[in-house]
Amino acid sequence: MKILFDNQIFSIQNFGGISRYFYELIRNLAENIDYDLPIAFSNNYYLRDKDISFYKTFSPHLKFTGRTTIIKFLNYRLQKKYFYSDYDIFHPTYYDPYFLNFIEKKPFVFTIHDLTHEIFSLQTKKDDWAVRGKRILSEKADQIIAVSENTKKDIVNRLHIHPDRIKVIYHGCSLKPVQEKKMTLPDRYILFVGERGGYKNFQNLANAFSLLLQSDKELKLIVTGKPFFRDEHYLLRSLKINKNTIHYTAGNEELAELYSSALAFVYPSIYEGFGIPILEAFTCGCPVILSNSSCFPEIAENAGEYFDSLNIDSMVDSIKKVIYNHTRQEELIRQGKERSAFFSWEKTANQTLQLYKSI
Repeated sequence: MKILFDNQIFSIQNFGGISRYFYELIRNLAENIDYDLPIAFSNNYYLRDKDISFYKTFSPHLKFTGRTTIIKFLNYRLQKKYFYSDYDIFHPTYYDPYFLNFIEKKPFVFTIHDLTHEIFSLQTKKDDWAVRGKRILSEKADQIIAVSENTKKDIVNRLHIHPDRIKVIYHGCSLKPVQEKKMTLPDRYILFVGERGGYKNFQNLANAFSLLLQSDKELKLIVTGKPFFRDEHYLLRSLKINKNTIHYTAGNEELAELYSSALAFVYPSIYEGFGIPILEAFTCGCPVILSNSSCFPEIAENAGEYFDSLNIDSMVDSIKKVIYNHTRQEELIRQGKERSAFFSWEKTANQTLQLYKSI
């Protein structure tokens, strides 16, 4: 059996959960099956760790208007040739249905990571093409992979796909526990990881943190991801938490150390398809405090302290229950390690391989 992947996500994403998913999936599948991943150029971070495709970086240090368009065009020209090669199943890496004119009668599997664009359409208007592409591919795919039962439920309810055509296959975790601490970090801090806009609910966390500071002046909030935007700087100053809020640009090693040294990881998002940071915190021995919405109770089960994502007082209460209670911290760390054993990229790859075989 030979699987053909495409380069969509590796052309447009330097970092991110979807490209990391496909990198780990392909890397773990490679021991058991043959595959092609045609890439001429990519600046994707994960591909640098291990060559799963021959490619070159394209102007990695100089960003300019049209850079991604050029990469996509060059990769598209290479990809077209592979549709006429010998393969058994096609697995696209993102939502562009361009390939439907090329694969003829070959089956294809399609992964849906979340329905963010559909649920938060007013916040993601610029991505309407993704909504259209997802709907088209959902109707035509031989099988759909959903990354959680909650995402499967959303697909059934919003895209009206029969549940028998959807297979739930969970993600794994790429982070490794830190072996040696190298960073100079505050003694006491809570951690926020990832994007911060809209449904990510960072604003409510900032408000909750301002309440915590009223009685705990030394507590810090560490934030990773993109540097703060102008309106975020204004938010932090208006809440008087700017001096206690620290931004870090973190690769995998730094991120693992941030988790391992934190009092707790706080995940206030209103909606996620899976929530990889939950597994990252579990793996690194960090207590998890998270919202009780979307897939979070499914992924974390009893290994998290939950709050109402839209209720700031609920968030404050949950954070206090953990960071001021050493027994609760140790309990969450133990439960998190137990829960993390349920997830792995090897398991993801094996279940995906069985799905390929069934087709």
